Amino acid sequence: MASKAQSVDMHEAVAIAARNLMSINIWAGAAYVSFPIFYPSGTSCVVKVEPNGSGFLVSDYGATYREVDHLGLGSGFTKSAKKFAEEIGASIQDQAIVTYATLDTLAMAMASVAQASADVAAKMASRAGTSAEQQIQAELVGRLVQVFGEAAVKPDDHLIGQSDKEWTVDAVVISGGRQIAFDFVRNNAQSVYKVAAKFHDIRAVDQPPLVVAVVEDKEALGVYHSLLTQAGRVIEVSQSDDTFIRAAA
Repeated sequence: MASKAQSVDMHEAVAIAARNLMSINIWAGAAYVSFPIFYPSGTSCVVKVEPNGSGFLVSDYGATYREVDHLGLGSGFTKSAKKFAEEIGASIQDQAIVTYATLDTLAMAMASVAQASADVAAKMASRAGTSAEQQIQAELVGRLVQVFGEAAVKPDDHLIGQSDKEWTVDAVVISGGRQIAFDFVRNNAQSVYKVAAKFHDIRAVDQPPLVVAVVEDKEALGVYHSLLTQAGRVIEVSQSDDTFIRAAA
């Protein structure tokens, strides 16, 4: 006889799920609080809280700087972060976003520092990535023209997904009477998730085009590779012309 399904109290379930969105670790007299807010790399933002007089010192303890420095952007951190810090009443001290909070303002200060930290990293990564991505797109389009011919390649083209959203792809190739969308994907969570969502939406329409993610190194993607293969085909930018042709077949 089948057992009766266990009833679940919605309020309790939501409360448990909400608590699981964050974590708190205590070390050396300070609390490190992980927020469900993420850097471009996919790492969650962690805020450090420590006693300071009658209140608390709240900071990203230099995590934002380390995030952008990993991308080679560390020298521009202070200038870029200062505006975001000032908007929440914080300052930049020793490459960290820092603010003071009382007991009444602690929750807001923690959330504000976490969000500012993510916003600074995202803005710097986006700004630095624009020129690099334009160069990569130009190289990819050049490769596609070499393989399929100039008349078959439409750079910076648009496709409509099932959601009716208009998506931009690096290029659409017309081959064998069908469309093949090519998009370059960088090895970071932001790029992978964006392209995966785009490809899933594009493939959900009637008579969908083929979608091909072009990456630098499949092995270096780690778990991101499986996410991309669920959304479409994946090839490396350095692979042979035959590989590009097979991906479009």
